[in-house]
Amino acid sequence: MDLGKTVKILRQLRKMSQASLADAINVERPYLSSIEQGHNQPSLTLVKEIASQLRIPPALLLIGDGDPADPIQKELQKVWGLLLSIKSSEAEAGNHAKNHDNGTSGT
Repeated sequence: MDLGKTVKILRQLRKMSQASLADAINVERPYLSSIEQGHNQPSLTLVKEIASQLRIPPALLLIGDGDPADPIQKELQKVWGLLLSIKSSEAEAGNHAKNHDNGTSGT
């Protein structure tokens, strides 16, 4: 997973808009968008600031594809998997609530 996709997913998990995160880290929204799309790579200082605003360790933003045999990489991938499962569960819960409000079932 690349840094931009990671930022986007974690920002969405925190229910933050691009504009609110960009404002919090003192960059323009188009620049944050370009980071999320993988067109720009932020400085390490900005990575630390993004991580701070997302309330996560900076290392979580730097998870790459790395060596799958590396025990640290394995642990980071487990954490990443847990975050994705949380995002998936939240999306399913949101869809269920929308369907319930509309009088339809989720099936």
